[in-house]
Amino acid sequence: MNHVLNVKYRDSQYFKRILQAVEYFSDEATFQVSPEGLSLQMMDPGKVMLIDLNLPKAGAEDYFASGPFRFAFNVAEFVKRVLKNTVKDESVTLNVADESFEDKTKSEFEIELKSKFTRNFKVPLLEYSTEEIPMPKINWTWEAILVTEDVVTVFKDAVEDEAVKVIATAENVRFEQTGDYIGWFCELKKGSDTVLNIENQSESPVKATYGTMIHKLWNILKPLSDVTRLSLATDMPLKLKLELAIPGTVTVFLAPRI
Repeated sequence: MNHVLNVKYRDSQYFKRILQAVEYFSDEATFQVSPEGLSLQMMDPGKVMLIDLNLPKAGAEDYFASGPFRFAFNVAEFVKRVLKNTVKDESVTLNVADESFEDKTKSEFEIELKSKFTRNFKVPLLEYSTEEIPMPKINWTWEAILVTEDVVTVFKDAVEDEAVKVIATAENVRFEQTGDYIGWFCELKKGSDTVLNIENQSESPVKATYGTMIHKLWNILKPLSDVTRLSLATDMPLKLKLELAIPGTVTVFLAPRI
């Protein structure tokens, strides 16, 4: 079976931001390749968060894939060593060749960063995961489009090592903590500059409590999109979905604290 991938993205700096988000879930990542594009589904080690990344062919400047296959690499090292010096107006090209799979002595793929000058890297391939991660099938009864940076600012007041309760209605969404020393809450209202839209299908307020990861998720996703779609259902995982500039989508699920 042929394993050939050649994909070029116009903006290496934005591609770096995407991989930095992936890196937060795990140092190592397995990408699925198809003629339609790249995708990745991965959970964090604690099985609390799940990320679903889709980079369709249309978002690439150039794209060729010989057929469906998988490849894996250390994302943390990739960001740290290959993408540490990305510059403006620089493209990034990934090239995975057949020999990378057939000859274990050449188990690597090539990266090209091209701006005023061209830099080339060879990155080791890892044993890829064959695990199929099912996506949550939940009837989210409340959704809103929020300005990502504003929510990041809101969570700066929260205590990072304490859970956050979320209460959502047709008119607003409220984040709150009941701390040992100081309680905190913030209510974001429909029609404000922060809440661009609310779609509510629940007759009663939607309520759920989430662990400390909810603080960090907004910071992780902030560099990827100005707005985030937040989906909620009572005592169910929340969903954060962003439209990428490449284009493409990244969706994150966070399990509730029951």
